[in-house]
Amino acid sequence: MKKALSLLIVLVLFAGFTNGQSKITLGVGGTVALPMGTFADASSMGFGGLVRGEMGFGTIVGTASLGYLSFPGKDISEDQGSGVTTTYSTSFSAIPILVGAKYSFAPGFYGSLEAGLNMLSWEAKWETKVGGVVYPAGSGSTTGSETKFGFALGVGYQMSPFDISLKYQNLGTPEGGDALNFIGVNVLYCFGI
Repeated sequence: MKKALSLLIVLVLFAGFTNGQSKITLGVGGTVALPMGTFADASSMGFGGLVRGEMGFGTIVGTASLGYLSFPGKDISEDQGSGVTTTYSTSFSAIPILVGAKYSFAPGFYGSLEAGLNMLSWEAKWETKVGGVVYPAGSGSTTGSETKFGFALGVGYQMSPFDISLKYQNLGTPEGGDALNFIGVNVLYCFGI
C-alpha cells in the first residue's frame, strides 16, 4: 500500500511539473459503501478511506485515486437437519487504484468515470453445531486474495473545499464468485498543492 500511495503522489506531482497551466488538487476523505446484489447477501455496509489527486483542464479533470474499503461479513445460518446447523461468514477488503476523469456539466456539478485495479482479500469462516455444541471437524476458516479489474461511474458536487460524490463501483469478480458491486458515498476535503 505504501508503494501504491507513493506512486500516486509521484504521478500527480509529475503531471503538475509537466504542465504548469494545470491546477492540481489533492483530496482526502472517507467512503461509506452499500453492497448490491449477491454481495449484499454476504456483506454488511462497508467503510473506508480515499486519497484522490486531480489535475484540471477546464471542464475536464484528470483523476488518480487510492482507497481502502472494508466490508464486514454477515452470519448466514443453514439448517442441515437433525439438529445440525452451519453458520457462514465472509469479510472482504479492497484497495482500489483507479484513474479516470471528471466532466463538469454545471457549476459545481460533475460526472465521473474511473477504471483500474482492485486488490481484493477475504476471510471465510464456518462453524457447525450439532445439538447446539460446536463440532470442530465441521468448522474452520480460509483466506484468499487476488487482483481484479474494476470501474466506477458517478456524479458529484464540489463546493470548495469539499467534494461529495455518489458512485456505482465494481470491484471485480473473484474466482468462483459473483461480482462485488456497491453504491458508495465519498466525502473529500480538497486542497491545492
